[in-house]
Parts: sequence; C-alpha cells; structure tokens
Amino acid sequence: MDHAKESIIITVDKDPLSLNRVRNVIGEKIDDIIFMKANLTDMTFIKDNYFDIALSHYTLSAVDEKELYIILEEVHRVLVPNGILVIVEGFNEGKKDIPRRLTLELEEIYYQITGEFEEMRLETFLSKIKRFKGFRIVEVKKLDDGLLDPTIEDFAYYLLSLTKDESLRRRIIEICEKGKIYGFRESPNYAFYLKKQS
Repeated sequence: MDHAKESIIITVDKDPLSLNRVRNVIGEKIDDIIFMKANLTDMTFIKDNYFDIALSHYTLSAVDEKELYIILEEVHRVLVPNGILVIVEGFNEGKKDIPRRLTLELEEIYYQITGEFEEMRLETFLSKIKRFKGFRIVEVKKLDDGLLDPTIEDFAYYLLSLTKDESLRRRIIEICEKGKIYGFRESPNYAFYLKKQS
C-alpha cells in the first residue's frame, strides 16, 4: 500500500460479509481503499482502460465457465493496454498432514450438505483461462503448499448453521475440536500473471 500512495484502489465484491473481512484485514489503511458492493460481471461504474493492475483473490475458480468469461471480459475492459491481471487461487489437495485432512473433511461435509460440487482443479482452470483470448499467461507460480488458516474454523461453524442432521453436527464439532489443537490448512496457493492483449 505504501507504493500506491497516488493510486486509486477499489475492492469489489457482491458479498458484504467478504467486504467486511477485507476491512478487518486492512485496518488503519482503510481510508486508502474504496469498497464497492457489486458483481464482477457488471462493473459499468468503472470506465474503460482505467486500471494498470487487477487482482482476483479466491474468486474465479468458484464461478461457472460462462460467468468466468463474462468476468474476464469486464476485467479486460477496465485494464489499460498491457495491463496485468493477477489471479490467486488455491488448488489441489496439497500436503496431507492433520490440518489439511481436517479441512478436506469440512469441504466434503459442505458438498454433502449443499449438493455443490468441488471447485475446479489447477489443470482445468488453466485450460479455461487459455481459452480466453484477451489475456496472455505470463507466469504461473506456486506460492506455497497451503498455509494454516484460522478462518476455516469460521467455515466449520457456518456449516453447523446449514444442517440439522445430528450426526453431521457432531462430526463438525469433533473436527473443530481437533482444529483447535492442530489448526486447519488451506490448499496450495498459486498466482497466475496475465497480460492484457489488445
């Protein structure tokens, strides 16, 4: 943020809870950022060729293919020529230590409760990005093997609110108790650096 004193920084999310989480992380720098509750598929409030850099953090792998391409079109529109899109996503299972296994169990319970399918894998995501001709992939970099993430415990409590099934509720509580001892590990993080093509 110190390198961007003369910059305009906007964070866009359709979920007000996500915007609040960002506010909590940023803390004292909050006056330097504009928070917009909006959908990434329609950013008409931003003019064409406006930003040098766009960052997508844990968003694009969770949307369907049609929505992905609409979002990429919008990001392409608001970036200057040769502008950079950085995408950070978590993919694949990573190291199978106890914190990671606890997280995978919670994810499996989530799919069981909601009927939603698992987010796409790295190879699938890359192939979808390559199909969009508006960006050229400059680099794909593995950032880590999955970090310990205390917010996954919040996800577990969210799961409790989604089900009345007593056996599932007991299992979620057991996972939370183990998570208090071992922690929870997210999937390995990757950064994708893309350059806007004219």
